Amino acid sequence: MRAELEIIEEPFEEIPEKWVLEDVMTKLTKEEKDVILLRFYHDYTLSQVAQVLQLKLGTTKTILYRALKKLKQALEQEVQG
Repeated sequence: MRAELEIIEEPFEEIPEKWVLEDVMTKLTKEEKDVILLRFYHDYTLSQVAQVLQLKLGTTKTILYRALKKLKQALEQEVQG
């Protein structure tokens, strides 16, 4: 019973990182999400990501860096907002 009370008493300002990340991921295109998920969640190399998605390596890098830029901007807005 005590553990339940502690959970309820936690400040609501502390949003779990997972929720924030899921929210900002909605700002990405399907292609950008695919690259991010394969690269960082499944730990594929960029070459493997390119092969799986049937893209050129240069295109894959461009998509990755564009997606990372979008995520960074979205996370900064979440923190400020």
